[in-house]
This record gives sequence, C-alpha cells and structure tokens, in this order.
Amino acid sequence: MDVAYRNIVKESDISVITALTRNTDFFREDEVLIAQNLIAELVIDPESIYKFLIAEVQGQVVGYTCYNKIECSLISYDLDWVVVDKNFQGQQIGKALLRKTEDIIFAAGGKFIYAETSGQALYENTRKFYLACNFKLAAEFPDFYDFGDNKLVFVKKLF
Repeated sequence: MDVAYRNIVKESDISVITALTRNTDFFREDEVLIAQNLIAELVIDPESIYKFLIAEVQGQVVGYTCYNKIECSLISYDLDWVVVDKNFQGQQIGKALLRKTEDIIFAAGGKFIYAETSGQALYENTRKFYLACNFKLAAEFPDFYDFGDNKLVFVKKLF
C-alpha cells in the first residue's frame, strides 16, 4: 500500500479529521471536539504548538498524529493523538505515523515523547501499541478520567 505523509494542514482537514476521529468509536464526543479544535487552531495559526502528521492513501486521509512540545520543557513532547481509520487499522499505518512523528520530534530537539491513555478495557490495544513501539509505562493516576478509569502515561526515549 502506498501511503503519503504530509505535515501541512488544509482547511478541509478540519471536517475530515473530525469525522475520522468520531468514526473510530473510541472517543467520546467531547474528545472528538478537542481533536477538531486542535486541527482548526493549526489551520488558523500555523505557529500553533499543536502539529499534525497526516497519512493519505490515494488522496484519502487514513490517519494522523497530533503532537506538541510541552511548554516549559526543553526536550519533551506530548503525543496527543494517534488515530487510524477503522478500515486501515492493522496495516502498520499507526506505527509508520508514529515513527515519522518521532523523527520530526527528534529533528526538532525532542528527546522524550509522552503519551497518555485510559486504563479501560477498550484501550487495551492502545496500551499494547505503545508497548510494542518501545514506550514504557511511566505513571498511573487512579480514577483520573472517571471513577474506575485510570490515566496511564507512557514515555519513549528518542536517544
């Protein structure tokens, strides 16, 4: 499969990213709106701290990462989103997006990437994904998102 990657966003990406995020059936509507707001912010302000790397197959957006340099850190970045269209999951697009995102972050001086996810069963594959991509579990915050829904923070060293 021929996958193209771009870090330039277009206004049309706002609705595409919103729909792609919603259609994964992983995210609550308030979370979908956060993804929408982040891409919209970058479209309006190219100097936004939030950056996107978008994967396309034959011109169709099939996945993206969103990441940002953590304010007040000289070497650390947050990986805010890794989203792949349901029809393209299991085809290594998420891993390729993550590798390319890591390369971008490292080239910008980043040494660590932090990713957080839920402790709910729905996110078991997400946790396995991070571990398979050489992230380590760094912290767990009980009852963070809701009662019984812990926040797990993973970290990856890029050097």
